[in-house]
Amino acid sequence: MAEEHRKYGDVIQGNFFDTYENLTLKVVTGFQWIARYCPNVSVVAKIDDDVFVDTVKFIKVYIPIMKLKKKYILCNQAGSIIMRKGKWIMSDTNVLRHYTTYPWRYCSGFGVFISGDMIGRLYKAATMSPFLWVDDVYFSGVLPSKLHGVKYKYVPNRWLPSSENKQCLLRKDCRYIVAIVNQSDVRVIWNYFMNVRYRDEEF
Repeated sequence: MAEEHRKYGDVIQGNFFDTYENLTLKVVTGFQWIARYCPNVSVVAKIDDDVFVDTVKFIKVYIPIMKLKKKYILCNQAGSIIMRKGKWIMSDTNVLRHYTTYPWRYCSGFGVFISGDMIGRLYKAATMSPFLWVDDVYFSGVLPSKLHGVKYKYVPNRWLPSSENKQCLLRKDCRYIVAIVNQSDVRVIWNYFMNVRYRDEEF
């Protein structure tokens, strides 16, 4: 990471342990940095490292919406009742009793786009909200529930299985804008987008 930062200057580092349970702190640290250094940004994307985004289609279709609309979240909306299994399981009685606004709408966290006008407000809400280690529930559900007038909009996405997602993305008629893929396939898909699907596009 030190080499990455020396070369590109694109690493934001917080003062906490880099663990799965601290993903929420990573997101909030990002919100803090953006609110301080990029307050006029149009959209902020939170993307997992195994996700491919059709950036050309997103820029053409959704950036105009994000520029005009306020308090917008584009994502795969997961609903209001938190249904979790395995390592993501949560107990309503032991964890969620601290939140007076539950239940909330929230997003599956693999690909979420937030209008820039919300970032400072979300960070402020984080300073006044109890910590929740499940990051997507926290940053796309708990924090927006503290604001008024937040609008959720569906963005075409696919999360399982990733092998089928790759096959779709390698077709011109694929409708997905956000999809989970194998990390080894990202470059293949990107090359297809640049050399075939969007070869004649002007940027």
